[in-house]
Amino acid sequence: MNDNFKNIVNKDSELVDAIISLMAHSQKSNARRMLLLLNEIIDFYLSKADEDIHFPIVRIPNCPDWAEDVFVEFLVLKLALSYNDKNINKLKALKKTPIMLATNDNRFNNKLIKYRRYVSQICKTEMPLYSYAGKNLLFTPIQVLNASRGNKNEYLSELSCGYNNLDNDSNLTICTEIGQKEIDDIAYDNEPLGESISNLFVIYRNSEQCKSLTKSGIVRAGLDNVKNCFVFEFSQKPQRLYKTRARMISLGHAKFECLATEKEALHNDDFITFTEEESLYLFEKPNIQQHVFIEDDQFYYNGMIGEYVGTCDYPVLERNHLSLCLNEELCNQYLKKAQSGIDGMDAELAFSLGYQQEIANNRIIPEILKFIGDDTRVAFILPHDATKQEKDGLKAVFGIDRKLKFYCLSQLTPKNGKSAIKEKCIVNLTYRGHFTNSIYHKYPNSFDPYILNEGQRILDIAHGLSFNSIHEWDLYEYNKLLCQYTDSLFRKHYAFTLTEPIHPVSAKENYDVEPDETQTRSNSAQTNSITFSDGEKISVLDTELIIYEKDSVIAIEKFSELKEHLKNLNGVKLQKLSALDEVIEEFMEQKSQRANEKVQVLRAYYLSRGRLSKDDEQSDNTIWNILLRKKVESMGAEVVYNELMEPLSDRERISSYAFRSWYSPESKMLLPLVRKTQKRLIEYLDLSLKYLDAMRAIKRATKANSKANNQMIDHFMMDYLFSEITDEMFDEFEESPINESLQIHNIKDLEALVELIKEKIDLKTIATCN
Repeated sequence: MNDNFKNIVNKDSELVDAIISLMAHSQKSNARRMLLLLNEIIDFYLSKADEDIHFPIVRIPNCPDWAEDVFVEFLVLKLALSYNDKNINKLKALKKTPIMLATNDNRFNNKLIKYRRYVSQICKTEMPLYSYAGKNLLFTPIQVLNASRGNKNEYLSELSCGYNNLDNDSNLTICTEIGQKEIDDIAYDNEPLGESISNLFVIYRNSEQCKSLTKSGIVRAGLDNVKNCFVFEFSQKPQRLYKTRARMISLGHAKFECLATEKEALHNDDFITFTEEESLYLFEKPNIQQHVFIEDDQFYYNGMIGEYVGTCDYPVLERNHLSLCLNEELCNQYLKKAQSGIDGMDAELAFSLGYQQEIANNRIIPEILKFIGDDTRVAFILPHDATKQEKDGLKAVFGIDRKLKFYCLSQLTPKNGKSAIKEKCIVNLTYRGHFTNSIYHKYPNSFDPYILNEGQRILDIAHGLSFNSIHEWDLYEYNKLLCQYTDSLFRKHYAFTLTEPIHPVSAKENYDVEPDETQTRSNSAQTNSITFSDGEKISVLDTELIIYEKDSVIAIEKFSELKEHLKNLNGVKLQKLSALDEVIEEFMEQKSQRANEKVQVLRAYYLSRGRLSKDDEQSDNTIWNILLRKKVESMGAEVVYNELMEPLSDRERISSYAFRSWYSPESKMLLPLVRKTQKRLIEYLDLSLKYLDAMRAIKRATKANSKANNQMIDHFMMDYLFSEITDEMFDEFEESPINESLQIHNIKDLEALVELIKEKIDLKTIATCN
């Protein structure tokens, strides 16, 4: 961690300490580091002399539940008392004024007397004063101001001349109900008031009040003197790279419109966030997650066991299995499998497995035992298809005087804010899960912190024999984006930017997307006969996903995993997950039908606007194909190609030769392959994004097959059926493949669909299982 960051959050500050002395919240002293940091950010932007409107977006991970309340109290006092001398002079005058008590109203009189005492305390405090001009608006939910009993500052309203009162003589108005529309109306009726507003401070919520505040709205309202619109988000979750990326886009581009494109949002100098190490230090929290990588030159991998791994359908998954060879029996089992899979390399394969066992004995096993310590119940994270032999082998190594329980990586995903894993001690032996190249799972899980239950700790350990070359590139690309996403004007000014990673010397490996760990509908698995208490009989494959309820806990698991940790299934309530598919399939079908209808409506609309001809109305070609061809005919293919491709990255572009098929009248293409390319094409042709949504739904419906649909639906159920759907989860859902078919763009609609599915849950009690 950079010393300059530590200096900021530990320095002496007369202002911050003076405000803390006036605060009511019981956690104010524990928040000192956070308040010093946020105070420095605010002052950095308030002191800027340029003419631009800045949108500082400040996102703090790992926050305690009190962090937001403490900051808002601090901010109100800072703006009301030190922004300039306007309010403090009024309080000094009030202090000298006699108290006028009411007759027969002791409650009112006591409150008045207490407020005067508070005013006296303020006036005695040596509060540094600045000379900033203009008015500040603070947008915050009323619940934040009404902190829990014993933590509420009763006088914030008085210090700001009441809530939602824009036309007051204070330099601060606290807005609990006012949004952009009310500001527009007031600024229109009272132009000098609009001109007096200098800074907006927004405590972020996914609410209409927040959504209404946009850069274009500020300009439209004639708030010409606004210099800053601060947005603060306090997250109780750890810092995770893909979530940071999602928030940069959603806050900087989609929600507050301060940046025109997603690309700009990902290079936003005014987006300020903090690493896991920094945020833990900010709140003096311990680091409960360890990542250990056993480096290796892969001499005994390349040309040896690596030759076998390279022949496997899913080589990254296979490397995970190789890493599980932690005793002689497991090494011998793997050696036999490898020798039967590749000819003429028995000696080389034996050398590799012997080396694997040596490293396991000397480095991997001691590291794991040291982490486990005296814990007698330990959770191990294994590949989703780990065999009974592999689990038994691990029990032989680590299960002496301990109870081991085995999970797959997806079970670390929190449901309703908590992990399904109950053990306090967790060891992860899976370097990568599935969806290796997916945007949200591009990096090993161990690089980003996990969301753990209270009291849990986790060790990630990976072996360089299997993963050294992959790990080197993964770490480089992860840290490269972490540098980009955390970079900001504020970090540069205070010289605590992250160090750029060193480019790997080795060549980057290309590997295919790993298999879906929920391949649940295979027929090559053991079949189980179940009889329910009402006499109904069903058959369930080991690999099938089921919903079950036991001891008031309802969850989704593979049937084989349920059998493993519940030896007696009698009395367990159960239902096949596939029984709920019909609800989603019907929803998809309705959306597909509406999409076709929407395209026809849009075709008629563009005909009425003169963009399509009568012949075009009856054409089988897509609207975008017709309009693109018209552009090519009028401007030339080369000019159109260059204009269209210019904002796209190399990966998102196509060749000029392939571009010909886009505007060919013989083309049957519904949309280009890459989503960003699709969006760029639609925007370039000035078509509605509703048209893009409709075409995506049509495309998904035409290419969908039962296996792909089953997997998408399974993932949807596991992710959302029994989870609290947060803003972050919804941002991820919006970009997911299944939403091309579901076409849901509102969190409430997603919640409504989930509730509709839940109505079809009909769990039945197991009487017997054979």
